[in-house]
Amino acid sequence: MYKSLTPNIIVNDVNKTINFYTDILKFEVVMSVNRDGQTLTEDHKHHELIWALIQRDDVHIMFQQREYILSEIPDIKMYNSNFNVLFITTDKVQEIYDEIRDKVEIVKDIYETFYNTKEFIIKDTNSAFIFFAQR
Repeated sequence: MYKSLTPNIIVNDVNKTINFYTDILKFEVVMSVNRDGQTLTEDHKHHELIWALIQRDDVHIMFQQREYILSEIPDIKMYNSNFNVLFITTDKVQEIYDEIRDKVEIVKDIYETFYNTKEFIIKDTNSAFIFFAQR
C-alpha cells in the first residue's frame, strides 16, 4: 500500500529555492537534475538545476522548474499561481523558530491553535507558506 507522499513544488528557480531550504532550514540535497539532464548526487550548487529532491529527517520535498514540468504536463499551464502550503511537524518548534526567525519572512509568530498545536508560519523564496507545528 501507500508508503509516503513527497510534494513536487513547481518553482521558477530551483537553485534559489534549494539554497533557501539548505542554508536556512538545514535540509540536504539528496539528488538533482541539471539543465543537460544529468542526475547529480553532489556538487549541486555548481549546476543550473531543473529538479531537486531535498530531505531533513523524515521530510522530503521535490522542486521542479516550471518550464520543465510543462513539457511533462501541458495542462498545468492554465495554473499561473505558485500558491503552496507545506505543513511540517516537529517536536522542537521553539528551537526551530529561534534558529530561523531573523533569516526568513515570518508570516505568523508562534501561536496555539484550536486543535492543540503550537505553530508558526514562514514564507520561502517562492512565497510558499511553511507551517511548523508541534503537538
